Parts: sequence; structure tokens; C-alpha cells
Amino acid sequence: MSKILIFLGLLLGCLAQNAEVEDRAILLFQKTADGDFAVEGKNFTVTYKLQNIGTSAAVDVKTADLYDASSFTVLEGNPNMEFEEIAAGDSEEFTVTVVPQVAGIYEGTRAAVQYSYGTAPTSGEEDQGGEEGEEDEEEEGEIKVGYSSTIGRVEIVTADAYLRATSHYVLEWTVFVIGFAFPILIPLIMWQMVKASTEKQFGKKFK
Repeated sequence: MSKILIFLGLLLGCLAQNAEVEDRAILLFQKTADGDFAVEGKNFTVTYKLQNIGTSAAVDVKTADLYDASSFTVLEGNPNMEFEEIAAGDSEEFTVTVVPQVAGIYEGTRAAVQYSYGTAPTSGEEDQGGEEGEEDEEEEGEIKVGYSSTIGRVEIVTADAYLRATSHYVLEWTVFVIGFAFPILIPLIMWQMVKASTEKQFGKKFK
């Protein structure tokens, strides 16, 4: 009998713990970039996405990310955002456009996010008239801090290196197109010329 009571107690404890776990906000913070390389002096866009996979709303959501002023110029957007609320199942997305100032290898950092969820009612004391009464107030919920994924290692190339690389590809594609175009176009042109000549001869013959 005692084993059954212990089992029931553990089961009720697990159920209560699961109920507490379910009633909370869980923010997934994703940080992605245009690609795995950037060009010195050219725009580079970073996308941030917050997704609430919990069952409670996340409130007072604040994000923070840092770009070294000597390495990047923030051209558009703000990595330090604030959202009053992100409901359960909802998401928020924003972008930041930066311009790399120095070529080299950039080790992507993680952005931080702070949010809270849940409120607890408190009872007020006596009112001004001296009569005992109750006044519901909301205390600040549990505060959570998390971090985003990272964009990893990003190679920042110089504008000259990027131009040389892209020019090389343009030359390759030009040679490729010309190499395939001539074998197709030359027979087509010759056929059109023969066809026109034949039609002209037959036209004179039947006049």
C-alpha cells in the first residue's frame, strides 16, 4: 500500500511539474546571413528571427547584438530591438544591414535576448478608509535570458578580389555561351539562306 501511495505522489508531482513547464514562453532566437562571405565596402544583411514555441506569451522582449565600429558600419536597422509581447506560436523578424570595413575572417557572435513570462497576483493592504480590501496587482514574471544561433565564420574579401573572381566567372560563361551558340546558330543561318535561295528559284520558275 505504501508503494502505491509513493507512486501516486511521484505521479502527481510529475504532473504538476509538467503543468508548470507547459505554461511558459520559450523563445527560439535565430541569426542568419546572406551567405558565408562578405565584400569589403558592400552591404551585408543579417536576419534575426524570434519564435515563441511555448504556451505563454513572452513580454518585455529585448534583443542585443554588437558590431565593432572599427570593423562594421551599421547602415540600416537596429540589432537592439524591443517587443512588448510575442504571443505563443507567433514570431518576430527584423534585419540589420552592415558594411564591412576590413577584409579578413569574421567570427560571428551570438545575439542575446531577454524576456519574461507569467504574472503573480498580490493582495493589497487596507484602503484609505481603513476598511480591509483586496486589490489585485501584477508582479513581474520570471525573467529569462537566451542567445541566438551564430552565422559562423564569414570571410570578408576585398572589393578587388571580388571583382577579379566575378570577372573570371563572367569570362567563363561568355566562352561557354559562345562555344554552344556557334554550333547551333551557324547551321541555322545556313539553312535559312538555303531555304530563301530555294524559294526564290522556285518562285521564278513558276512565274
